[in-house]
Amino acid sequence: MSSEPAVGAPDLSAPEEFARFYRTHLPRVYGYLYRLCGNDQALAEDLAQDTWMALAREVQRGRHECADIRWLVTVARSRFLDHARHEQRRVRKLALIARNDSVSIRPRHTTY
Repeated sequence: MSSEPAVGAPDLSAPEEFARFYRTHLPRVYGYLYRLCGNDQALAEDLAQDTWMALAREVQRGRHECADIRWLVTVARSRFLDHARHEQRRVRKLALIARNDSVSIRPRHTTY
């Protein structure tokens, strides 16, 4: 793969270009995640950070075509869905543990 940016794509390998791209698109990416996360600011910030780190990794690999708001929103949505799936698994596991604990905690009937 070429390390040159695609036609029309910014060269995000330059720190000042990455910073400009970040400042321009962060509000949209964060706002999208904030709404998806039910206005959970901390979660939206974490997922936005993951999204931007994914972009930085792709740019480092020479994939400058990823410097696109559509790509960022797609990655942001994927990060949110991954988080939601992880939370569902965690809740199911906790429910299973609670159910198993309540079964083992029941008092035993003893006969005298």
